[in-house]
Amino acid sequence: MSATTQGAITAYLINPDNRTIETVTMSGGEGHLQDIYKLLDCQIITAVPFGPDSVYCDDEGLTKEPVYQFFGIKGVAQPLAGRGLVIGLDADGNDATPSMTLEDVQAQTFFVERLFRDLWGVREAERLHHCEIGPLEYVTSRLSGELAT
Repeated sequence: MSATTQGAITAYLINPDNRTIETVTMSGGEGHLQDIYKLLDCQIITAVPFGPDSVYCDDEGLTKEPVYQFFGIKGVAQPLAGRGLVIGLDADGNDATPSMTLEDVQAQTFFVERLFRDLWGVREAERLHHCEIGPLEYVTSRLSGELAT
């Protein structure tokens, strides 16, 4: 992320606590990083590749115990703690509106919740009424795409 980002940016906020993905608008330029921190409710971010775009997430998400709600993205076996912010890049490498649509993001996002010690639930963002339950190994296999959908 560059401090030279200009203009308003549309992004997608993934909230595992509510199991929602919504469109948000934030400023570019000065204050941009503070907008990200506020949306993610964190102080340190990390970026994870998400298709042609990236998702910013709380780098300290797992330290905010107890954590029961996560989100996952297809192709990344590790569930992510805290909120996520899907963002794109412009030609200069600055944050920009994602190239993916909200529907694209929903099609590749899972909501993951820890039910018991080694029992987890996985819900596709497009099919919230359907919950698959299994051990963490099942969740990571599901996210990485190793299991047939």
